[in-house]
Amino acid sequence: MGDRDNGLAPISNIRKVRYGDLRQALIESYISQGDKSLKSKANGEEYVAGLTVLDEFFGYKVNDDDTVDKGVSVTQITTDEARRFEGAP
Repeated sequence: MGDRDNGLAPISNIRKVRYGDLRQALIESYISQGDKSLKSKANGEEYVAGLTVLDEFFGYKVNDDDTVDKGVSVTQITTDEARRFEGAP
């Protein structure tokens, strides 16, 4: 039985998922659950404290023209990367 039969996405689809997609899913989850950790900026944008540090580390950026660089592929978010993040200044 293959991955698709087990309900898993093909690896080629997983490579398309970026850090920014996980970030958005987290914020949407916080919104739907009414999580008190979710804050709002003056412009109405939701955020979670500390998320900007992760954004920088994983390459997420909202550009001046409001386009978004979603950062690294989730396949690059590994245990080694988490350890590297912990040691980052």
